[in-house]
Amino acid sequence: MTDTIAPEWDRLAARSRTTLVRQERAALTALRSAVKASTAPALLALSRLPTADPRDTAEAGIALLSAAAPRLSKAFAAALTTRRADTKGAAVARLADEWRMVRAGVRAAGFPDPGALGAAGRSLTATDRAAVESTAGSYVAAWQSATTDALWTWAGAEDATGPADAASAAQEGQDYRVRRIATTDTAQAYADARDEATDAAARRHPDATWLPAVLKRWDATLDRRACARCRALDGSLRVIGLDFRGGRDPGHVHPGCRCDSHLVFIPLRIPHDSTAEAA
Repeated sequence: MTDTIAPEWDRLAARSRTTLVRQERAALTALRSAVKASTAPALLALSRLPTADPRDTAEAGIALLSAAAPRLSKAFAAALTTRRADTKGAAVARLADEWRMVRAGVRAAGFPDPGALGAAGRSLTATDRAAVESTAGSYVAAWQSATTDALWTWAGAEDATGPADAASAAQEGQDYRVRRIATTDTAQAYADARDEATDAAARRHPDATWLPAVLKRWDATLDRRACARCRALDGSLRVIGLDFRGGRDPGHVHPGCRCDSHLVFIPLRIPHDSTAEAA
């Protein structure tokens, strides 16, 4: 089946993958900036606390960081929301390039032009907003736990490290969570936007004879980080509007999933005796 896919579709898929990577990098930068900006005042105040009694200092520092948690949660959620919206817009923009080739293929096969892709997939949904709040809450809870543990460890240790340094090191230690969130959330937003847009297109043309010729292809990032499940799904084809094998969704297989999907058009799947629609 994949031998019948024209190389132009692979070029469009490569362009889309480049956009996805760019969005992931932008998300990482935004999330790191949100963490730094929203916690800097608390860390500065922590550095100015008297350290004669380490336990009192630790308790005061924990109170400062706890007070900063709502600000961190709000900033983190805002950054996620902005990046998710931008990622969904970028995903649909790349999908529109693929859909233009679909339209050209449909017309070349003698069927009516299916029209533009539409605006579906660009807007944030209630599911998007719930995911943002859940992710931000999870990150802040982990940040609070790590910084609290760091301050209590500092209070019981005999070294010259200051409490603010200990808390800052704990925050930096949580950067792996920020990186994973940037990867996961971007891939999920990108895949969700494409699914929303292609499903909307399938609903607009439920009885179109050419519809089975429009397929979505699962594309995994096949490097040493790719898991066995994503490798197995790579190259899978499904008609738009239908789930991939096992009900899997690109970007949702596991945290850090970098899979997405792309359109391909295989005109050989259009029945040659379907002249009614062409008329």
